[in-house]
Amino acid sequence: MKKITFFVPVLNEEKNIIRCLKSIRKQNYPQYLVEIFIADAGCSDNTIKLAKNYNITYFFNKKKLSEYAYKKAIKMSKGDFFVFFAADNELTSKYWIRKMLLPFENKNILASYTHIAVPKISPLVNKYYSELHVEPLSWFIYRDDSNPKYFSRSYKIKSENKNHIIFDFEKNNFPLIATAQGFVYKKSKFNFINSKDGDDIMPVIQMIKKNKQLAYVKKIGVYHHHINSLLDYFKKYSERVRRSLLGENKGFKKRKLIYSSKRKIMLYMFIPYSFSLIFPLIDGIYLTFKSKKFYMLLHILMTPLMGILILNQYLKKLIN
Repeated sequence: MKKITFFVPVLNEEKNIIRCLKSIRKQNYPQYLVEIFIADAGCSDNTIKLAKNYNITYFFNKKKLSEYAYKKAIKMSKGDFFVFFAADNELTSKYWIRKMLLPFENKNILASYTHIAVPKISPLVNKYYSELHVEPLSWFIYRDDSNPKYFSRSYKIKSENKNHIIFDFEKNNFPLIATAQGFVYKKSKFNFINSKDGDDIMPVIQMIKKNKQLAYVKKIGVYHHHINSLLDYFKKYSERVRRSLLGENKGFKKRKLIYSSKRKIMLYMFIPYSFSLIFPLIDGIYLTFKSKKFYMLLHILMTPLMGILILNQYLKKLIN
């Protein structure tokens, strides 16, 4: 059996860290083969104190953003496989590791990934986010290409079995796959992470451009306890929009350059879309029927909220 390293970046995550680490330590997998790296971006709460109860390896991340700590953690880790895992994530099953490692029986597989699952106990706003898989802006740009459960609508299937699917991704129409949501890769075959981007999506795009094979593990998922309230949503995405507008997220700028023409149009159409009200209403109804989940009607509210915070941050940038 192979050793596996979980990379968990933290910044004041005392509300999430126990749930996250407990789900890793409860795995039906030999724990002496499970390494947990905690990258501390400057916690001022009890996160590190709580984390130390779960046999972790600690290091300080002076650049704060988790993406900048990737290379250091990879060099320090002893695992044969490396897992990027946000502190507000939770493994959905005690067999998660075993199922995520199954694709690697095929030596041509470089990485495995899964989808965001909807937690049974969670604020409705987080259930909406989890079902949508992204925030409204990314969904508007990518649509089904933002959620692995629907990739087959856009991409051909190379191979499939009970556990996973390998898609034939298009280099000029790449899917939206974030490493932070339980992305597992074979460490010995991966050496092109660019930690200067401060982005967790560009590394996957680079893999696709290099024709690397990625396996989508179908029935396992991760719980992402990402948004606790509308205020939490506004604060988190205001900061993300601010970073993107100021160029701090270099990966986002690079992604924009390789968007298809359609995606570039959708990016700039989001603001009129979000304030039209009628189109978010239509999509909210569509998403509700598609998922059979009533909380997807929140799309009617969450979309104009995203439009407001984008305009708010843009005006602040102009003033400053």
